[in-house]
This record gives sequence, structure tokens and C-alpha cells, in this order.
Amino acid sequence: MWAVGITLFIMLSLELPFDFRDEDAVVKEMVIRNWHWPEEKMKAKPSEELNGLMKKLLEPEPMTRITMADMLVHPWVASGYQRAQALANKNNKK
Repeated sequence: MWAVGITLFIMLSLELPFDFRDEDAVVKEMVIRNWHWPEEKMKAKPSEELNGLMKKLLEPEPMTRITMADMLVHPWVASGYQRAQALANKNNKK
């Protein structure tokens, strides 16, 4: 799930959530949860739902990190799925 969080962050911001050039520093940043969206470079400000999901995905403690099952019902993911499902159903009726 950590990798899902990193990938999602990159897809939405076109940047890495941590500076991986300094191995010691990056581990510290991960542990203290020091990541921030580069909002000035993004098309839209991240929603509260997205921020909540990212906090759960980038949780450094594996035992408390969100699971795939929980992510699938998270409001940010579920609302996107519901919109896609409605659009697919609309297109199938034509």
C-alpha cells in the first residue's frame, strides 16, 4: 500500500513526496510523515478526502497503514468509482 501511495502522489503532483537523494534524510522524513503537496504546481488543490487517503497510504507503520479493502471503500476512491459506474451505465443504455 505504501507503493500505491507513492505512485498516486506522483500521478497527481508529478513529483515525489520525499527527496530520495539523501538516504538518511528520506528515512527520517518518511518516519515523521513530512510530505506536502506541491499545490502551486497542481491543477487543483487536493480535497480533504484525498489528503486523508494519502495520510493513510503514507503511514510509516505497516500495521496501521490502510489496507486495500479499506482503500476501496474510502470516500475518495469510492466516489470516483461511483461516478465512473454511472457514466458506464449511461453509455450502455444508448
